[in-house]
Formats: sequence, C-alpha cells, structure tokens
Amino acid sequence: MEKELHIYFCIFGIETAFLSIDMYHTHKLFDNDTKIIHTTCTHFAHPSYWVGKYRLFIHPVTGDMFEIVIGNKNTNTNKEIREVHNIEKMLISGSFDNNGTIVF
Repeated sequence: MEKELHIYFCIFGIETAFLSIDMYHTHKLFDNDTKIIHTTCTHFAHPSYWVGKYRLFIHPVTGDMFEIVIGNKNTNTNKEIREVHNIEKMLISGSFDNNGTIVF
C-alpha cells in the first residue's frame, strides 16, 4: 500500500476521530511511519515531508479532493510544481483554485 497524506481545509461533515489538528501530533504520525495521515496542518504540504514518501491529497473548502504531484501533471493548476515551491503558500494564495475549486 502506498502512503498517503491528506490535508483538509474544511472539516465540517467529516469524521474527525482520525484527524490530527496540531503540528505535534501530525509530526508524530510521520515519525511513526503512519501509512495514511489526515491533518488540517497545511505546513506539511511542504515537499520535504511528502515527495518520495507520501502521495499528497488536498481536501478543499469546495470542490473535489485532488492530488498534488511534482511536475506538470496537476489538474488544479497550470503551474509546473517543483520541490523548491512553497506548496502551503500556493494553496493559501489560490494557485490551485482551477476548475471551480476553492481551496482556502
């Protein structure tokens, strides 16, 4: 099974028992090599946490969940994503708000 990192921008209407809402507990999940991590901490969108380790999925405020990958195969942005990009800042600034999705 591949490992997955899910970042939520809206938690209304979802089961929150599995959701890590602070940096400390989310970091512990990474340290424990957890297979699927659910968090509200956008800090972990930084490529150093997921590239080569986890698949990154974003759950926006409106619209469908989408995956962010390194390269130009992203459906929610026209930009080529590189490991040096600040994905957290891009998410908050609206860089992934294509196709009617509102991330933040």
